Amino acid sequence: GVDAAPALEEAARAHLHVAQDFGLLVNELELLGACGRVESVPLLLEAARQGRTTVVQTAALDALGTLGDAAAVPELLEMAPLFAEDAPRSAVLITLGRLGTAPAVEYLETLVRDWLRGSGSPLGTTAWNGLLLIEGEELRPALLRLDPILPNFQRTQAIAARIELGETGL
Repeated sequence: GVDAAPALEEAARAHLHVAQDFGLLVNELELLGACGRVESVPLLLEAARQGRTTVVQTAALDALGTLGDAAAVPELLEMAPLFAEDAPRSAVLITLGRLGTAPAVEYLETLVRDWLRGSGSPLGTTAWNGLLLIEGEELRPALLRLDPILPNFQRTQAIAARIELGETGL
């Protein structure tokens, strides 16, 4: 729980820059996300930015999504295009979807639109999946804006998401 977080943070800080400790660090980061202590966000962001392996970066990003603190979104948006490897690039998109703020929705929607038009990232499917993770009302306008260019499968998913948001008469 929350009481374990300070000790986990201390251990994670000690392991953050020691390459051979990445296995321990990954476990500590995952546990920090599960603890639910928002004070862990700065450390998780640091691990996402400076992690020595993609496994560490991905674990930090996943932990941020689990923790669910939307205050991390601005920094996540800054770092999202900087990841060179697919695993953290995918993880940041899913985390943005799980956090679901308006700026995250806008970012994911742009990636999906570019992907559907053939000019975007190969991670367009992941951006779409991240978008579908959004549970708030911010999702509905994005789905409506994307509707004219959605292929049948994605359109069906969008309609299902809109129904889950309470929309009727589709």
